[in-house]
Amino acid sequence: DELFAGVASRDDLLARLDAEFDREVLDEAKARVQLRVDPKTWEAFRLTAEDDLPAAAAGARLGMSVAAVFKAKSRVLKALNDEVRRLDGPAPED
Repeated sequence: DELFAGVASRDDLLARLDAEFDREVLDEAKARVQLRVDPKTWEAFRLTAEDDLPAAAAGARLGMSVAAVFKAKSRVLKALNDEVRRLDGPAPED
């Protein structure tokens, strides 16, 4: 039982460390991307992706069309994906 508890505890710790690393990488990617995109583009992303505001409401708040909001969100998501890949480094070879 003690051996199993030790393994389970270690696995839980590793999972939490991995999740924290992923969160830190995403936070760093967000900071970098936010510096590179137009503030209105970032705000359209933030309102729709993080605050779950409908695109129409975000567009009304920002003076953007719904299509422009979706385009801004898509642009930021792609940039975030690219930045996370860059920060994570090359995939290890098996």
